[in-house]
Amino acid sequence: MKFSIDQKVMKAALKKAFEIVNNKSDKVILKGVQVIATEDEIVLTGSDAKNSIKVIIPSEYIVSIEDTGSTVFPDRAKEIIDKLSGDLSIETDGNNQTTIQTKKSSFEVNCWDASEFIKLPEIKSDPIVKLSSETFNNLVQKTAFSASTSETRPILQAVKVDISKDGLSMIATDSHRLANVIQPLEFDKEELSFPVEALSLESMTKVFGSHDVEIYLEGETQFIVKAGNTIFYSQLMNGNYPKLPPMNLSNFPSVVTLNRDEAIDCFEQIKIITKKKNNSGHTTFDFSGETVSLKGIQADAGKGTIDLDCIEHEGDPLRINMNIEHVLQALKNIDSDNVRFSLLGELKPYYITPTKSAFAQVNMLSPIR
Repeated sequence: MKFSIDQKVMKAALKKAFEIVNNKSDKVILKGVQVIATEDEIVLTGSDAKNSIKVIIPSEYIVSIEDTGSTVFPDRAKEIIDKLSGDLSIETDGNNQTTIQTKKSSFEVNCWDASEFIKLPEIKSDPIVKLSSETFNNLVQKTAFSASTSETRPILQAVKVDISKDGLSMIATDSHRLANVIQPLEFDKEELSFPVEALSLESMTKVFGSHDVEIYLEGETQFIVKAGNTIFYSQLMNGNYPKLPPMNLSNFPSVVTLNRDEAIDCFEQIKIITKKKNNSGHTTFDFSGETVSLKGIQADAGKGTIDLDCIEHEGDPLRINMNIEHVLQALKNIDSDNVRFSLLGELKPYYITPTKSAFAQVNMLSPIR
């Protein structure tokens, strides 16, 4: 294998491919990135066995390809390329020793046999749906934070993706809170439903940039998302996502509308007094008419009260204990200027929703008992 390429192009591609690499992997080959040179492109692939990133460098970004071939770069090769500048000449011999050269520098790096690297499926079907990068990132951002981080019920570490005539829905829950968004789209095929690891989806948003997103399913195990010259492969999670109760978004005894930014500031302030070593504590949300009072107490720290003016309100006065961190994460992932707190009762789930949004968005949270 022998090719020449601008250092900035190679550096950027390696950075993406190494994004998923686990340096603590039991498989040495997965500590590196596979590099394949074909007659008209260079393909870099990083993997942790469960998730993989493929970055394609097309011919217009390559100075020249003199010989095709492949190898696996260890992290050391990436570190060297990161520090160089100008055009690079990269050549690998039959023993996987790779020479990286510029006009003034030359390094020989021991690489690994590419034939031992993980094999990824080819994309053989048409995309299920196409989305703008902004829409895809929004859907992930507004749901993945509610997925579980506990190993107790692994399936709850997933975001459940549903695609139907009603649109593309993403929903995540850790059993204490739930986030759901639905993006309208045209879809006239058989309904689909599958669980994708939340961390995998979040990783995708870090590497895709501004390119439109195409979503594929290959076989019964591979969820594939392509954006421009970057392809992300993720294994679907095993198990059935739990059946969730229907969300009734009408007939609430109490509904309060607050300014989102002011609400975030006030919850952040009350957190200062309630936070403990491992959590941010809880606050009493006391709705009494035209105002909401946030009340917090922590035996070792003290207590505090903050009043918020309601923009709109209806229904009966109600007091409910809320997990501060859960409320803050929900508020920070809403784009609307104002937010609506819909309350069912002191010990019943409550809902936080935007007053205006380009798509349906609901956060359902459990009170602190």
